[in-house]
Amino acid sequence: MSEPEHEYIALPIKFIEELNLASDLKQTLACIASWCYYIFDVSRVSITLYNEDSKALTVFSLAGNTAIELGTEVPINSSFVGQVFQQRQAELYLHSSGKNYIDTDALAQNGIFACFDVPLIKQNVCYGTLNFGFSDQVTSQYFDQRSASTFANFLSVYIYMYYSYSQEHDFARKDPLTKLPNRRALIEDAKRLISQNESNLQYYLLLIDIDYFKNINDTFGHDFGDKVLVKFAQELSGWFAKESVHCYRLGGEEFVVLIEKSQLDKLDDQLESLTQLELNLEEQVISISTSIGLAQFQANESSIAKALSRADQALYRAKDLGRGLVIKAE
Repeated sequence: MSEPEHEYIALPIKFIEELNLASDLKQTLACIASWCYYIFDVSRVSITLYNEDSKALTVFSLAGNTAIELGTEVPINSSFVGQVFQQRQAELYLHSSGKNYIDTDALAQNGIFACFDVPLIKQNVCYGTLNFGFSDQVTSQYFDQRSASTFANFLSVYIYMYYSYSQEHDFARKDPLTKLPNRRALIEDAKRLISQNESNLQYYLLLIDIDYFKNINDTFGHDFGDKVLVKFAQELSGWFAKESVHCYRLGGEEFVVLIEKSQLDKLDDQLESLTQLELNLEEQVISISTSIGLAQFQANESSIAKALSRADQALYRAKDLGRGLVIKAE
């Protein structure tokens, strides 16, 4: 019995090699856009992704003509690319058709008079579009639409896998109650800081424990205690709202702040105020105190475990000395 015939798309080996080197979604889509531009020999290639916050399509990757620039948010209801995204169907646009869209008008003003846009769909979710632009309409009508659509399917798999991994990874790193990063996230972030700390920045750990938290649970109930933890996490995140500061929940009523020394120095005089807080909960104000152990995360340490141990020892000294204190590890 003869083997069934199959159609193929030939891809450059260099493309596959570069794709394998891409470390995140941005690099992956930039690689795909630049190679699509070369493989399909068109005037412009762009990849848009749906932005949940703005409810628009963002130009995420771009090669060739820059009429609509990288990072531009294209409204869905008034654009051709938005129509393709909503209808989930590939479509060819010719400027001579007389139809006006906000994106195709901008492209035509800059020398792109035809485009073929393909939705990026996987598992019944449309993530965005792969878009090909042409400087003349005749060339566009001989364009290999089937190969372009197949390439879009290939791209959709990459995007789907990235989002699936990201969601699983984020879930594994997040405390379900407070939504703060958890102990696993702290360990991973510390390892990253160790490997990337080329400028030898100094970091400190603040190990924070809510004093007498058991009394709160016993007096008001565990549901109320959970609300205290959530509110405290929000206060903590607001208090340390800097890029070089990271807040985590270790578990129970223990929290950690990983902070770069220059930021800690700025807060040195204010740190004591974190030991006495008032939290507004359900039209009720509750006063809490915290004990804090402070320890340096030394650059020559291979993990954060020793720094956590030193901070823990300082925390227990704060407890022994009466609570509501900040104690620095020796």
